[in-house]
Amino acid sequence: MLRDFGVSIVLDDYGTGYASISFLRRFRFEKLKLDRSLIVDATGDAATRTVMASSVTMAKALGMQVTAEGIETEGQASMARIAGCDQMQGWLYSRAVPADELTRQLATDIAASSALAANLSSTSDAPRRARVGKR
Repeated sequence: MLRDFGVSIVLDDYGTGYASISFLRRFRFEKLKLDRSLIVDATGDAATRTVMASSVTMAKALGMQVTAEGIETEGQASMARIAGCDQMQGWLYSRAVPADELTRQLATDIAASSALAANLSSTSDAPRRARVGKR
């Protein structure tokens, strides 16, 4: 019923508590967030890495997106990417920031991206205009 209102349901901290396969099948979450401890432990332990990768595969089979939490190194990011995680979050990308700071940073990034796109567009149009003029 909540989904009818556009609400997405996410299972957070997966890998730290009790969540059976039947629980995942019954509730059909839109997203599964792998707990940081599963990511950290998978880095140095093959068995945990297999559990992590299997969890991603299972979530995907159930139609869920998967987020890896606690990504702190390029190695962890690579491992999560290879396992099939859709999103990653952690200190490798950014420290936790207050909402107002995030809003300011996004506005700055959007402005910079727009300026870059405008610059690239104007420089890539110049040769095309010159060729059109020569015909």
